[in-house]
Amino acid sequence: MEYSAAHYLIVIMRHLLALSALCFSLSGTAQTIYYVSLNGNDHNSGIYQGLPVTLYAALSKAEDGDTICIAQGHYYVNADRGSWEVTKSLTIIGGYSGSFSVQDNLHGNASTVLHGRTTANTDGANKRVMNIAGSEDHPISVTIENLTMTDGNGYKDRPTIIAGAVKAGGCGGGLFNYHAETVLRNVIISNNWASDNSDNGYGGGIFNAAATLTITGNSVIQNNNASKGTGAGYGGGIYNSAESVLNVDNSFIQSNKAVSNPRNPEAGYGGGLLNGRQGFVMLNAGTVIKDNSATVGTGEGVGGGIMNDDGLMHLSGVHIDGNIGINNRSSIASGGCGGIYNEKGMLDWDDSENVIKDNIGNTGSRIEEAVDHIYNPNDYAAYCIVVLFDADHVTSNRGAGSHLFKIGNTFTLTLTPEEHLKKVQPTVTSGDRDAIATFVDDSMGIYQYSLLITGNATVQIHFNERSVTLSALPQGVSMTTGQPGKYFVAVGSTFRFTLKIENSYKNSLLVVIANDNILYPVETYTDDNTYQYSLVINYNTDIQIRMSSCTITLADPPKGIVSMLPPPGEYIVTADSRFDFALKTEDKFKNIVPIVTTGGNTVTQTGGDGMFYYSIRVVEDAIVQVIGLDYHTVTIPSPPEGISINPLPGSYYVPFGTTFDFVLTASDDTYNIHEFANSVLMANGDVLQPLPDSENGVYRYSREITESTAIQFNQNFHMVTLPERVSEGVSVSPQPGNYFLPVGSPFEFTLTMGGKFSSVSPSVSANNDVLLPSDRENNVFTYTLPPTYDHVLVQISANYHTVTLSNLPRSISASLQAGDYIVPDGGNFIFTLRPDEIFRAASLTVTTDRGLLYPVKSDDETYTVIVSDVTKDMTLIPALHYEVTIHPASQVSININSGKYNVLPGSDFSFMLKSNRQPADAPSVTVNGDLLNLYPVGNGGWHTAVLSNIRQNIEIRILPWSDTSSPLLSGNAVKIYSRGGRLLVIESPAGETPVTVCTLTGRIKAQRKVTGTESITLPAGIYIVKAGTEARKIAIN
Repeated sequence: MEYSAAHYLIVIMRHLLALSALCFSLSGTAQTIYYVSLNGNDHNSGIYQGLPVTLYAALSKAEDGDTICIAQGHYYVNADRGSWEVTKSLTIIGGYSGSFSVQDNLHGNASTVLHGRTTANTDGANKRVMNIAGSEDHPISVTIENLTMTDGNGYKDRPTIIAGAVKAGGCGGGLFNYHAETVLRNVIISNNWASDNSDNGYGGGIFNAAATLTITGNSVIQNNNASKGTGAGYGGGIYNSAESVLNVDNSFIQSNKAVSNPRNPEAGYGGGLLNGRQGFVMLNAGTVIKDNSATVGTGEGVGGGIMNDDGLMHLSGVHIDGNIGINNRSSIASGGCGGIYNEKGMLDWDDSENVIKDNIGNTGSRIEEAVDHIYNPNDYAAYCIVVLFDADHVTSNRGAGSHLFKIGNTFTLTLTPEEHLKKVQPTVTSGDRDAIATFVDDSMGIYQYSLLITGNATVQIHFNERSVTLSALPQGVSMTTGQPGKYFVAVGSTFRFTLKIENSYKNSLLVVIANDNILYPVETYTDDNTYQYSLVINYNTDIQIRMSSCTITLADPPKGIVSMLPPPGEYIVTADSRFDFALKTEDKFKNIVPIVTTGGNTVTQTGGDGMFYYSIRVVEDAIVQVIGLDYHTVTIPSPPEGISINPLPGSYYVPFGTTFDFVLTASDDTYNIHEFANSVLMANGDVLQPLPDSENGVYRYSREITESTAIQFNQNFHMVTLPERVSEGVSVSPQPGNYFLPVGSPFEFTLTMGGKFSSVSPSVSANNDVLLPSDRENNVFTYTLPPTYDHVLVQISANYHTVTLSNLPRSISASLQAGDYIVPDGGNFIFTLRPDEIFRAASLTVTTDRGLLYPVKSDDETYTVIVSDVTKDMTLIPALHYEVTIHPASQVSININSGKYNVLPGSDFSFMLKSNRQPADAPSVTVNGDLLNLYPVGNGGWHTAVLSNIRQNIEIRILPWSDTSSPLLSGNAVKIYSRGGRLLVIESPAGETPVTVCTLTGRIKAQRKVTGTESITLPAGIYIVKAGTEARKIAIN
C-alpha cells in the first residue's frame, strides 16, 4: 500500500507530540543515582558507591529521571529473570571504574558489556539483551551511553511489556524499543540475531516499534543478523517499523546481514537497515552504512545497505559504500540491489552531500537484472556512474571507486596534496574533456573541483611539477620562509623565497645564482637586511647563495669616549665599500677631537661638539683604533647664592689654544650686584673683566686657554635672606628673597601687622639672634641690620592665641559678640556681661579651660570678666545659676551631699531622704522657711523631695521627724503621731479635720473627722495617715 506525503507528515507529528508530552511530564522528576557493579546484590540500596546493586535491582528501584551508573565488566542476562527491562525514563551509563570515582574518566564503550542469551538450553530460553518499553498513554525517555549489547537472540522472546508489537518469529536480538524516545550514544550493538529458526527474523541488532530512536556519538551497529536460520530476514542491523522514527548521525551501520545462512533459500531485505510500515528515517552527516549484505544465502537479496519498503527516508551527508544485495557467488537468484532499494516508500536525498559508491547488486551468476547502487522507481531522474581513479601523493574527500549521481547534479572533489606538493595545483580531467574548473586555496594547500554530471564519467588526477633545489646558506644568511632543500612547484608557476642577512653581515654582498644565471632581488624590505627573490619555473632549477666581504675590527675606545657607533667588535663589510662609524665624547670633552688610526694612518673626522664622524674605504681586513684626546682642564666653582653660571660648575676639557666662554647671571632679587661684577671673577689669580655687551645682570666672559685654568669668585659682598613664609597677618617690605649687599652696608626692612593681628607684636631674629625693632608707628615695625653681619638669615613670626567666646544664653547680653578673638601671648582679655532684669538675683560664672571664673558685679548690675595672662588658646562659656543650699540634720540619710549646688534658672532640683530614728518617722523639709511636701518611696522609709522651676536662691533645712513643736511649724498645723507605739493620735487645733487611715496596700482602715485631740486604736502594722493637708507613715505595735 502506498501513502501520500501528508500521511507521513501526520505520522511524524504524532511522534513529535508524544515526545513533547514526554518532555513536559519529566520536568521536576527525581534525580537519584544508582550504582551497579559485578559484586552488587539485590539487597543493597544502590544509591552509594560502596553499596552497589545488580542491574535488575537498579531498574526496579529507579524512578523517572534517575540515572544508573554501571561499572566496567561483563554482565549476563539471567535465564529465569529474562532480558533487562527498562520501563521508566532513565539514563544508563557504562564504563565506570569499580570505585565510581568522579575524578576517573569513563572507560571505553567496550568496557561495560551486557550479554543476552543466544541459545536456549537446559538453563533456560534464549533472550535478547534489553527491552525498553513504555505505553501509548505513558511513553518514556531513555538515554544509554558508553556500553556494549551483544549475544542477544530475539527468537520468540515475547515478554508482556512488548507483546503487542512483537512479530511472529524473532524481533530485535540486541534491543527492542517500544513506546519510548531512546538515545544511544557511543553504544555498540554487535553479534545479535533476531531468529535462528525457520521463522522470519526482524532487526538483528535493533527492533524499533511505535517509538523514536536516535543513534549518535560514534555508535556502532555491526555483525548482527536478522535471520540466522532458514526464515526470511528483515533488517540485519535495524528494523524500523510501526510508524517509528529513526535518527542516525556520526555512527556506523556495518557488516550486518538480513540472511546470514549460506544455504537459506529465503529472501533477505535490508542488510544494514529496513524501514517499513510508514516509518520515518533521518540518516544525517557522519553516518556510514558499509559492507552490509541483504543475503549470503541462495535467495533474493533486496537492499544490501538499505531497504525503504513503505516509509519515508531522508539522506544528508551519508556514506553508503561496499554493500551487496546477493553476496553468494554460488547463487543463481536473479536481480539484487546493493546500495538502496526504495519501492513503495518516499526517498529524499542530496547527492552533493552523500557518497554512494562501490555497492554491488549481485555477486552470483545472474547479474543482468541486478542494481548496484540504487533502485528507486518512484524517482524518474536518470542515474549515472562517476568513476574516480586513485592517485599518488594526494588525499581526497571521496575515495577511489564508483560513485552514483543523478544526472544534472554536481560532482565535487576536494584534494589535499602531500606536503612536498602543496604548492602544485593538481590537474583533474574527466575522460577526454578539458580540466575541471577549480577553486584554489593556496594558504591551506587545498584544491576544490566540480563537475556537472551529464552522463557516466571517469575522473583522473595528474601532477605537472618541476623541482627547485635551494643550496645550503652561507654564514650570516637565513631564510624567513621555508628552508634549504628540494621543492616541487607547478610548471610555469612562480617560486619565491626571502633571504635575511644578520646585522653583523648587513654590509656584505649577497649573490644568488639560479642555473648559472645571477638572480637579482625583486624587493628589499624596510629593514634593508631582507631581500625577496622571484623566479618562473619551467625547468628543474638549482639555486646557489654566496657572500663576498671583509672584516673590520673596532677596538675599545679610551676613557672620555661615551660611545662608539657601531659598538666595538667585528663587522662584516662588502669588499671595496665604505665603512662609517662615529664617536661621542663626554660633555666635558665635547670640543676635543679624538685621534683615530687604521693601518698606521690617521683617519680624518667631520662633525664636532662632542659628536665626530669617520669613514674609511675597505679593501682588506682592518683594525680601527682610537689613540686618545689632547686637552687642557678648565675648572668652574659653585657660585654664591643668587648667581648662576653657564656652563655649570665642574671641570671642562678644552683643546690647546682655543677660547673658553662662559656667562654669569645675577638673579632678579639681587641687590647692586652689577657694582661688583668687574671684580667678582678671577682666573688663576687674574681678575676677569666682562665683555662689553654685558648688561641687565648678564655678564659674558671669554678666556684663551693655554694651560689648565681655575676660575675663582672674589666674594666682596654679603647676602641677606628675607623668608618666603611668615606668620598669618604679617606683611614684609621689601618682598621676601635674597639681597646682595656690599660689605659694611646696613639693611632695613619693615613689618606691618594687619587686621585682627594689629595688636600683636612680631618676633624677629637674625641668624637665631633676637632683633628688636628700631622704630614703631602703630602697627608698623621697622628693623635695621647692622653692617657687621656676613650672610644673614632673617626669621619672622607672631606670638598670639585665640580666645573663643561661645554663644550666650538669651538671658545674658555682652559687650562683645560671640566669636574668635586674637590676644597677644601673655595679654589680658576683658569684656562685660549683663543678665536680664528677672535674673538679677541669679549668680553669673564663666567656664574656661582653667576652671570657673566669678566675675565682679558692679553697681550698675553688670559683671566684668577679666582673663589675664593668656598663654594658650581657650574657650569662654558664660552661664547664670541659682544657689541651692542644703543644711542637713543628724539622724537623716540623704542621697546627695550637703552644701551648695548651682542650678540653671527654671530647672528642677530633687533628692531623697529618710529618718534614721527608731521607731521610724518621716523627716520634714523646709524651703526658705516653708514646709515642703515629701512623697514616700517604697517600704524602706525613703521620701522624695522635689523643687520645681527654681527662680531664686534656695535654703533647705531638714529635721529627722515631723513635730508640731518645731519652731518652724505653724501653731495651727495638724499633728500626726503614735503614742507609745500603740495608739494613733491626731491633733487638730484649728477645728474639724478629715482623717483617712490606709494600709500600705491602699485598704482604708479608718475614716472620720477629728476636732481637737483624738486617739484611734489600730491593729499592729504600718499605715499611711492623711489629716487635712498633712500625711505621715505611722507604725503601730
